[in-house]
Amino acid sequence: MSFWRKTVSLKYSIIILVGIVALALIVGGVAIKSSQNKSDDTSVEQTGITDEDNTPPATESAKESESEEEKKKATGETSNGNQATTSDPTTNQPQSNKQVEDLEVVDPPPSSKTVTITITGSGFSPPSVTINAGDTVKWVNGDNRSHWPASDPHPQHTGYSGFDSFGISAGSSWSFKFNNSGSWSYHDHQFPNKKGTVIVN
Repeated sequence: MSFWRKTVSLKYSIIILVGIVALALIVGGVAIKSSQNKSDDTSVEQTGITDEDNTPPATESAKESESEEEKKKATGETSNGNQATTSDPTTNQPQSNKQVEDLEVVDPPPSSKTVTITITGSGFSPPSVTINAGDTVKWVNGDNRSHWPASDPHPQHTGYSGFDSFGISAGSSWSFKFNNSGSWSYHDHQFPNKKGTVIVN
């Protein structure tokens, strides 16, 4: 009986001892893991370096060179210091023969001028004048009596609309601009036998 008790107590002692050792190992492993995690966290906190911070900062010279390149691009300057030139496709192009042919040669408009006719006691001098359309005829009364140049026929004055002086006193003058081409005869309304002609080209 005493042998049995000794055997049982020895068995329990071994089990208890094994349990204590296993428990100690488990607790020790947990403690080691916890201490490792803490040491990793503190090392990260102390250094304060992340993956993003591992990129080396740009040096001042590199920044300056970048800003100089941007300035050159903005001003159109090339890397060798020359000014970049942009060619305008519309300039320095020879004019084609077609364009030269399409240009119309326009004669300058005839300059309007004034032709003078003198009225005397014997009639109009000169009695006939030739002018261009747009020219003006000026009658100057050189007589001591009034005269009345007007378009034929007498006395209606309807041959050329508006051509009617309604009388020019001695020493005065009257002008009329002819825009219509043709041969326009006229007379002195006060002396119908005195006649003249204005030819308008």
